[in-house]
Amino acid sequence: MTDVLLFIPRYKWNDSKKADSCYPPIGVAILASNLEKNSYSVSIRDANVEPISEKEFIGLIKKEKPSLFGLSISDANIPDVKRWCLLVKKISAHTKIVIGCRDKLFLKNNFLSFADYFVIGEAEETIVELSDCIIKRTCSLKSINGLAYFEKNVLVMNSLRKKVSNLNKLPFPAYHLLSMNLYKPYAINHLGKRFTAIISSRGCAFKCSFCSIAVANSHTWRPLSAANTIALVEYLHAKHGITHIHFQDDEFLIDSKRAAKICTLMRSKFDKEIVWECRGRAANMSETLASLLASANCIAITFGIELGYQEGLDKIKKQTTIKQIEKAVEVSRENHLQTKAGFMLGFPWETKEDVQKTIDFAKKLPLDFAGFTILIPFEGTEMYALLKKERLIVSSGDTFSKKNGFEFSVNTKFLSYRELVKLKLRAQKQFYLRPTYFLSLFFRSHNLLMLKRCLKTYFYSIKAIIWTSSKLFRTQ
Repeated sequence: MTDVLLFIPRYKWNDSKKADSCYPPIGVAILASNLEKNSYSVSIRDANVEPISEKEFIGLIKKEKPSLFGLSISDANIPDVKRWCLLVKKISAHTKIVIGCRDKLFLKNNFLSFADYFVIGEAEETIVELSDCIIKRTCSLKSINGLAYFEKNVLVMNSLRKKVSNLNKLPFPAYHLLSMNLYKPYAINHLGKRFTAIISSRGCAFKCSFCSIAVANSHTWRPLSAANTIALVEYLHAKHGITHIHFQDDEFLIDSKRAAKICTLMRSKFDKEIVWECRGRAANMSETLASLLASANCIAITFGIELGYQEGLDKIKKQTTIKQIEKAVEVSRENHLQTKAGFMLGFPWETKEDVQKTIDFAKKLPLDFAGFTILIPFEGTEMYALLKKERLIVSSGDTFSKKNGFEFSVNTKFLSYRELVKLKLRAQKQFYLRPTYFLSLFFRSHNLLMLKRCLKTYFYSIKAIIWTSSKLFRTQ
């Protein structure tokens, strides 16, 4: 019998096959670790790497007999979460269901009557106190900050819980509860090494108008110390044989001194044993930092560039200039870092000419990979409010997940959603189908490892073009 069973539904609707790539659920693993620290028995089942049928799921619940069944919810998986929760209620009357939600607004806008409790925001302390209440019966529901629940069919929301101010006080994620050998990065990042991801900081201090991460974290950035970050890497290397790490921090470069210290420690402790990659803002990259990253065996950096024209960058409050972007990509390439970037299209004011400016800018940069996505208007952001005011959000909720995969349907003042999908396809074709791009992959490859990554990048990109083409066909 297990005290708490934490379940991760599949990201895609077809749960009969394993995902092509999947990163470990670090947030869930931290919850599990904190529960174990407080003497609760915990198990994790991730359906993304261990697909599960309804029959197998029923068997799992009957075997584990959890007192608490927990999973998180988002716009993308409401129907899927409901499906699993109703199954639990049907076969295990004593099991209470708790759902993790990003904020109160999401909970207010979605009547989730198929669950018993809701944890709002960061859940490390809330899940322990809820377990104390349900399993040990040592406290009352009303005393638990960050919790919501139904009382006589009325949703009661307690006071919000303050965010964890010092991440160094949290235990390391419970990687031992995960099937570590089953997780693998996206094809373009796959090196055949034993892989995992870590999160060494939370949040972002900047105020980009479209970003939900900064809003959810009140525009604050909270890091693990460099020493604790390296201690986690040492643990993963020693206990799980990890030799490829992806830092999933939203902004790894924000504190250049901390980033430099991590690089120094990575180099001194692991030399070339571990390869790693990270994400950062172009405005925070420097020639010195790029050199330090490369010397510490960092092999790739991803920049969120978003737009290719200064007026647009200013409108979304990016606090980055075109020159800073060009310099960041240049110094990254000079230090042999595989350089990737994300671009967005579909902002309210955008015309075809604006989108083409972004495409042309992406082509101008010496990038190894460019991802083009249609704007997702996250609730609570300035951009969401603007799109809603202008009535440019076409679909959300169930429609979001069933019809459009991982994209909301949005229009701009001048372009329909279908036109945006066409422009996304144009961006992918113009960037990846250039003979000069294909040839550059070979010329930029300074060793077999980089050549392998570059070729995977190219074939992954062709696959993305095919996917977008099929999506365009489906929206007819």
